[in-house]
Amino acid sequence: MPRPTKRTKTFTQADIVRLQDVVRSAREELKTATPLAKNSQSEYARRAALLSRGWDMAKATKNERYAMRAAGVWEYRRQIKAALRQADKATRSQDFLAPTRQQMWALEVEKAEKLMAALEEFRALSWTDFAHARKQQSDHKKQAATDAQLEVFFNAVGASEFRQAFLVTEFSGCRGQELGNGVRIETKKINGAPALSFFVESVKADGKKKGLDLREVVSRYPVDAAPAVQKRWRELAKQVAENRRPLVVKLDATEGLSAGQRFTKIFCYFAKKSKLPISAYSMRHRVSAQSKAAGNSESTAAVLGHQTTETQRYYGRAGEAWWRRRVASGDNRSQSLWRQNPGACTANWPPCRIQDPNHSEYEHSASPNKHS
Repeated sequence: MPRPTKRTKTFTQADIVRLQDVVRSAREELKTATPLAKNSQSEYARRAALLSRGWDMAKATKNERYAMRAAGVWEYRRQIKAALRQADKATRSQDFLAPTRQQMWALEVEKAEKLMAALEEFRALSWTDFAHARKQQSDHKKQAATDAQLEVFFNAVGASEFRQAFLVTEFSGCRGQELGNGVRIETKKINGAPALSFFVESVKADGKKKGLDLREVVSRYPVDAAPAVQKRWRELAKQVAENRRPLVVKLDATEGLSAGQRFTKIFCYFAKKSKLPISAYSMRHRVSAQSKAAGNSESTAAVLGHQTTETQRYYGRAGEAWWRRRVASGDNRSQSLWRQNPGACTANWPPCRIQDPNHSEYEHSASPNKHS
């Protein structure tokens, strides 16, 4: 540790008392920090470097702002902790006399004091004020993927080892993390029409009021869907049939990523490769939109693995024009079939064609009795 020079600031007793209060406040601040994994620390360090070089908050989405704020707070705390460590080292040093050690301690604590003030200013920034609220919410993450988008997406996926996982998500609406437990698929027939049953173990169930422990999502053959959608459905059905027993599709976690994180990362890779504004949850929003188009809120909750219909407010929705026509026609074909055992359910939903997001309508599929 460098010796203070003759020009170093002189500290009075009042300054020492004030700086002792700063140390107490800084240590209280550090106590509130949550330990981070090494990969999270690396990510925060990367974001902190972006902040130091200059970062345009005005163009950032809500999630980006949240991540950058967390990274900035982490970096300030790291520097505060380093300054306090140097201050403690100064007081224990045997190389200098007591007055010199005290001065060295005070200099380091002053650094911590300035960092504490900067941290408060950083927190006080307008992190939640958006000039264009709709744009900042990263709307593409809340929209259902369209037929055209998925056709381009799966062309980019090609024969990738993750293609099967994407197919399962498209027709079951399961979460990426739920693929970590394995999704079991069986073939069946409903009124003579082919269908696929997906048995999904929820990752958000707590055994009480949150989520369903186990759900069965039944996807009938999409008779009136786009040819590319029908082809992908038949592709998955063929894989189940050739397995000669229930097919279990599972996505393993890695040392640094959970199954859900890995799924999201891989999906984003192919979405970027396809130059498409869709996210990993676009598949789940798509299934939600299709189920809502059928008009049964309980069935939609069961498909998504929710115990109540409240959470559906955040997922894809059917167009208002379609709803008016459906209510007028009295169509009531969609239904939710609940098992006897608690926590498990069966949800049937007829696939529908997802139009361009600029249009408000969703086209309902034909009767389940039709098939090819």
